[in-house]
Amino acid sequence: MSVSVVHNTDCLAFMRGLGDNAFDLALVDSPYGIDEDGSKNHTRGLLATSQNYKAYSSGDKEPPSPEFFTELFRISKNQIIWGANHMDLIAKPILAGCPPNGVIYDPFCGTATTLIGAHKLGRRWIGSEISAEYCEIANKRLKPYLDQVSLF
Repeated sequence: MSVSVVHNTDCLAFMRGLGDNAFDLALVDSPYGIDEDGSKNHTRGLLATSQNYKAYSSGDKEPPSPEFFTELFRISKNQIIWGANHMDLIAKPILAGCPPNGVIYDPFCGTATTLIGAHKLGRRWIGSEISAEYCEIANKRLKPYLDQVSLF
């Protein structure tokens, strides 16, 4: 399986095609079914400052299905499901849940905050994002990191 890739696909369909324990860690900041887009989110930015934030406008009308969680637990050895996907805070769950050079999966990768954090911390990663617009943003944010040559 190729790593350092953002797949423009529905995460549930993607997970169905994976083997058991394909990832060391699934780090998930999932839609919560709160029917609120990011431009109205009154708690955003209280703990960390977002940079180049683009409001997510899907509406998050439904939480992930029970099948999503069944597949998530099947394809990953560890899972951390949380709601604070900010670069300032992402290191702790990555370090706690994934060994060095391990592989992290973010099923709702959005603008790639988790993936950038994983890359910076020496973890391999794969993301999926259903929105083509967000995949484009994620790939633009990831490009400078992927273009760097590692000396170690």
